[in-house]
Amino acid sequence: MKGYIYLTLLFVTGMWAASPRPTDIWVVRDARALQLYDKYRQPVPQSRLALYPPYSPWMIVERDVVLADGFSRVSRVTDFDETFSIALNDSGNPRLRYGTSLFFFRNCFPEKDTLRTRASGPVRAGNISANPRQALTGGEYLPPGEVIRLLFRYKGYLYAWQFSRQRYIWIAGASRRYLEKTTLESRSRKRPTLFVRDLKKRVREYNTKYRLLAEHLQNKGAAPRPVPRWILIREEKLWRLTLERPELAAPFRQTVRLFLKEMASWVESYGYTVNRQPAQLIIMERHSG
Repeated sequence: MKGYIYLTLLFVTGMWAASPRPTDIWVVRDARALQLYDKYRQPVPQSRLALYPPYSPWMIVERDVVLADGFSRVSRVTDFDETFSIALNDSGNPRLRYGTSLFFFRNCFPEKDTLRTRASGPVRAGNISANPRQALTGGEYLPPGEVIRLLFRYKGYLYAWQFSRQRYIWIAGASRRYLEKTTLESRSRKRPTLFVRDLKKRVREYNTKYRLLAEHLQNKGAAPRPVPRWILIREEKLWRLTLERPELAAPFRQTVRLFLKEMASWVESYGYTVNRQPAQLIIMERHSG
């Protein structure tokens, strides 16, 4: 089983909020095909782009920006959490490293609700394509109790994230009357986005809090000492949340225990299975079938 360490010290540059004004959105099947840059104009590594599910949407903040060199063009975009720049070609479309499906949706309205399907009515879901009406023609009905998160509205259709199957879907706007608010949001201090993104954010916040606490104590004259720092390791069909230095589990036994207990409860609120061990948390992917 191969794994790689994904450190979570990434700084969020802007939180998405619903806007009454329409916006345009790119949707790309394989994010690794994008030439994407962070706020420091550094290329986003392929290992990070691989975390984006197929057909992830990118909301356009500025469609076509010419950089200081006078000829490079980018789109300023957000993944509904962080802000990035996508390199453009001469036609004003994203410059791709290789061929992949790329859709452009004009005049979309951001959504932010996390909803659950009722037992009283049908909600048909379709795979992502450029034509949502056609996608729904060959779609399938969601079972009662299915949790989805709305991302944006395009014409009479809704672009949503289906939690149980970890995929993006189209649903008809008229189906909204068969959806109800779920308590999923209240079980997390942050508004849910994609689960992995929220997970990385919580780990980063914890690491930052204890680093600042250690610096404060040292400024007050305390002797320097190592501080527990958590990392996420991606393995086949699971995430492993563990200490970067496992030997710190013993001197910080109570801190480690309380953190893992809190994280296990939070992860389970998303419907994932967890295996809590003395110094790590194993998070199993849900079956996508």
